[in-house]
Amino acid sequence: MNKKKSSLKKYKISQLKKGKKIVHSKIFTSQLLDKSLIFLNDNHPIHHNNSWAKKLGFNSKIFPGFAVISIFSNLIGTKLPGINCVIADLQFSFKQPIYVGDKLKFTCQIAQVYKELKIIRLNLTIIKKNKRVIQGTCTCKIF
Repeated sequence: MNKKKSSLKKYKISQLKKGKKIVHSKIFTSQLLDKSLIFLNDNHPIHHNNSWAKKLGFNSKIFPGFAVISIFSNLIGTKLPGINCVIADLQFSFKQPIYVGDKLKFTCQIAQVYKELKIIRLNLTIIKKNKRVIQGTCTCKIF
């Protein structure tokens, strides 16, 4: 438990600079898909049925977008900017589907720091096979 606590970042607004970033990789497994569908209570056949997904033009069943971007909640809240922040706004564009077995690289990078308001804006990117598949922005209030 102490090791977990020590990995939490606690930045003050004065320590946050434009360009600072973190990168995290994760493989999206069938077990993760199953757990995500249970947690989200998502019954859409595109996430459960390969035949259905193929009818819609996909290679196989796909991960729910919210399950994929949920990784950012942990990264933002524990790494950058860390436990002194609260997310105020999130926006995402989904350019390609995520399949079981995909290895994704998540990047959070500070795009802007508004010191007097104690607000930062992050650029959020997910890369699959050297291609940007999900792009987003996040505004955080720093306490």
